[in-house]
Amino acid sequence: FELVRIRIGEPSISDWLPEDRLNAINATTLNIKNGLSNPVLLSYLRCIPKDKFDAVVQSPQDLVERYCSFLLEREQTRQDLKMSVDTQKSILTLIAGDMISLGYTSEHRDYIVELVQRSCLQELEASLALYPAAERPDREFLANKIASHALLDRSNKDESKIGFINEFVLGYFVSTNILHHPDWLNDDLRFLEPAVTSYGP
Repeated sequence: FELVRIRIGEPSISDWLPEDRLNAINATTLNIKNGLSNPVLLSYLRCIPKDKFDAVVQSPQDLVERYCSFLLEREQTRQDLKMSVDTQKSILTLIAGDMISLGYTSEHRDYIVELVQRSCLQELEASLALYPAAERPDREFLANKIASHALLDRSNKDESKIGFINEFVLGYFVSTNILHHPDWLNDDLRFLEPAVTSYGP
């Protein structure tokens, strides 16, 4: 027999990005070595078309916002969801705010659906108005689509619950809550660490 030993090392940033994109990023204010060594953002920077990459290089401070908007636009197609990017952000920010105030990172799907129906009535109505009358769903159907959002997923700890798909996305929506409330105070590291990670770049 022949014994073969294979070791997979952690990829470097140059493994993620082609040389021209890496050089373009290095010429900006983005923190490539620390804040940007995040697979979520690196895969985004590797895959986006050249025009969108050039836009990131022109305004690097908008990288995280552009990435999240990209995911939300993709969700409109994936679920045939007639809901603007801003409305999706608003609802997901509210879910993150509820998590912060009640101290949880995952909850039963029924709870999330009920939370969206109870607290996002205006957003749901605005979205429903975009559907043709013959195809218009009800609020519960739309709230269920939100609970099935690509940015929400089953919890690793309890499969009967859902939460944000990863720490980066959780941190983004926690940060949005912080930015909307200048007097925001919290000492729970489950929320603070992801917030710092997502906005580090």
